[in-house]
Amino acid sequence: MIRKHILTALTFPLLILFGCYSHDHGLSPTNYYAGDKCEFILDQLYFGLKKPNGEVAEEEWNKFVNNVITQRFPDGFNVIDSFGQWRDNNGQIIKEKSKLVQIAHENNLESNNRIKELITEYKEQFDQEAVLRITSCPQVRF
Repeated sequence: MIRKHILTALTFPLLILFGCYSHDHGLSPTNYYAGDKCEFILDQLYFGLKKPNGEVAEEEWNKFVNNVITQRFPDGFNVIDSFGQWRDNNGQIIKEKSKLVQIAHENNLESNNRIKELITEYKEQFDQEAVLRITSCPQVRF
C-alpha cells in the first residue's frame, strides 16, 4: 500500500512536467503561438536603419517594403517611424532611427515562416546583426 502511494506521488509530478513540456518551445505544425486560442498573431518587428557604411536610405527602405514585406503580406501591415537603442554583440549601446512594422496574420506555420524570411532578408540586405520581433496574441476584429 505504501509503495502504491509512493509510486503515485512520484508519477503525478512527472506527468505534469511532461504535459507542460513543449519540445518546440511553443511551435507546432499548425500554430506558431502556443495553444489554439490565437486565431491571429500580431508581430511587431523593429528594423534598425543604421548600417556599417551609413544608414538605410528612404528609397532603400521603400524598395524593401514593396519587394519583401508586401510580397509576403499583401493583406496589409503598418509601418511606424521610431527611434530606439540596443546593445550590440560587442557591448556597445547603439542609438538609431528605426522602422516598426506591425503585421497581424493568421496563426500558422506558413505565416511564421514568411515573417522569418523577411527578417533574414533584411539582415542580409542591410548587414544587420538583429531585428527585434515581439509576438502577441491579440483579439482581432475587422
